[in-house]
Amino acid sequence: MVNNCKESVWPGILGNGADPSLKGGGFHLGSGEETVVQIPKVWSGRIWGRQGCSFDKQTDKGSCQTGDCGGLLQCNGIGGVPPATLVEMTLGTSQSKLQFYDVSLVDGFNLPVSVKPIGGCSDPDSNSTDPGAGAGAGCGIASCEANLNVYCPSSLVVKSKEKVVGCKSACLAAKTDRYCCTGEFAKTCKPSVFARLFKTVCPRAYSYANDDSAVLKTCVASRYNKQFERALALYDEGTPDRWQNIAKEVGNKTVEEVKKHYAILLEDLSSIESGRVPVPDYDFKENMDDDDVER
Repeated sequence: MVNNCKESVWPGILGNGADPSLKGGGFHLGSGEETVVQIPKVWSGRIWGRQGCSFDKQTDKGSCQTGDCGGLLQCNGIGGVPPATLVEMTLGTSQSKLQFYDVSLVDGFNLPVSVKPIGGCSDPDSNSTDPGAGAGAGCGIASCEANLNVYCPSSLVVKSKEKVVGCKSACLAAKTDRYCCTGEFAKTCKPSVFARLFKTVCPRAYSYANDDSAVLKTCVASRYNKQFERALALYDEGTPDRWQNIAKEVGNKTVEEVKKHYAILLEDLSSIESGRVPVPDYDFKENMDDDDVER
């Protein structure tokens, strides 16, 4: 996670269902700072940025101008108060090798956000024409990198000390089935003029609940271990240039990298046989009319 803003942000993290809210659910990230968040092999949840926060150093209690979660630094299972730009992700399941992620403006906007995968590959069954699909070896970019607050209609503006800090969605502002795509409008909901504005400024983000599913990005989870184990069986210990052949078989790996990975597998095996850890699963398996809008 990287903060490219000129001021501090306080990321909030909320796991779905029984999934954990990582790093206590929230922390401070100064301008230009970055941190690595360790995520379980299978995880689903949401991440958002909070801004304008102030917390007591002794109690970690305080408040944020946007995205506040009960006045706590570590949200601990509490969601952020909208409007807030959301990153939503499901990183693998026990039944699927696919990973999904998106940026959503359904609950409004407060900060520019983007999700840019490193490595991986897109869904082999996907025929996406998204201009961001070339990034991350095929995995598309989900984002709203523009400052939507600049374009926010006055009826949706959220201010703090006369400064625009957020922009409500039509659903958040009106709280009706027509704008939230619920009730009798669940399947027939069309984008409002506000949703169309959001879409024009941020085409790679969900602008309303029934938005085009193309903004939901799909990645195939890592299959490196499966390829590696196949290569080990193919090139046994008596094979000349064994490690060079294995590196070539798995692709884009050096001899040093595959040897290091082999050492890790041996260490895991030793831990399993000693009963210190459970067996790891190396095979990561598997539309409103304009006239309906209050101007």
